[in-house]
Amino acid sequence: MTIDDVLANMPGLMGAEQDWLRKHPDLVLDQAKNRRLTVYFDEGVERGLERGSPEFQRISRTASASATMVAPAPNAMTSK
Repeated sequence: MTIDDVLANMPGLMGAEQDWLRKHPDLVLDQAKNRRLTVYFDEGVERGLERGSPEFQRISRTASASATMVAPAPNAMTSK
């Protein structure tokens, strides 16, 4: 499954959000990273931040930086 396949099933995303996720496909394709991104996204919505605003974008960047610290899934470390 590609990033575009996943984004096609997320019709509520703004164009800028889709573009950002295309630049950070691991945040969508890796389940652990996606869960972390979802938490940050929900936090921004709960705080009343406007999607696409600089403040909301800061949360996304924080989520991206935080998600890179997530350990890889055990099956991602097996050799093929």
